[in-house]
Amino acid sequence: GVCISCDAGLCRTFFHVTCAQKHGLLSEPTIEESSADPFFAHCRQHTDKTVARHRRRNFLTAMLRLRTWRSNRQLVSNCLDEKKLSSTSSLGKESTIDPRIQRKLEHYRELYMDLLRHREKPYVPLVKTPMFLETSPVAMRMFVLKAKALNLPIELSSHMSNTDSSKGPTPSYPVFTPDFISYFLERERKIAEVSKHISTLQNTQRELQISDASASHSYNSVSAELEKLIDIRGDLRMKLLHIVNCLCS
Repeated sequence: GVCISCDAGLCRTFFHVTCAQKHGLLSEPTIEESSADPFFAHCRQHTDKTVARHRRRNFLTAMLRLRTWRSNRQLVSNCLDEKKLSSTSSLGKESTIDPRIQRKLEHYRELYMDLLRHREKPYVPLVKTPMFLETSPVAMRMFVLKAKALNLPIELSSHMSNTDSSKGPTPSYPVFTPDFISYFLERERKIAEVSKHISTLQNTQRELQISDASASHSYNSVSAELEKLIDIRGDLRMKLLHIVNCLCS
């Protein structure tokens, strides 16, 4: 066969292409280029053993599938020739069956087919719906294994669940404890402060709106006076130009 050299730098090892493919020494380039050599070849010394073993396993699997496909094709071709003989032998076997057994068989076949026709179809959701993580047994088993690895308690008794306020459910009714009373007083104080601050800001906003309205009125009046002065200046300039032209002439 054709011998090639190793592509690993200055390596001078030569081997056959078919042997390299069989032993997993060929690798595809990572960058797609239109080159004449679509594969890289490395010797056993410059190839990772795990990668080579994986490629060899893939090659053997492909060859096994090819042999299986060829054998199946050969069997199909052989069966086509013996089809008439097999059909004749099957008819002969069916004729040897007891008629009583044949009637029972046909009866139960009809019952089974009728049961299949009237069977309710299983429910299949039309779209994928999200589900809680607790419904997955695989995830729960993994969480249990993680808890065991971290030496965390897996099961809690009723006494522990009642005493542990951070993990237990919060009550729906108020409990007059020192913490709750301090929280309520702090909440009322903050509400009063925020309300006072809001009223102050509203007053400031109202004053700013009034000052903005007065400033806008002053700006409009000054703008009107400026336009009048610009018109007067234009008239005076035209008169001056007329007088200068008369003097020059």
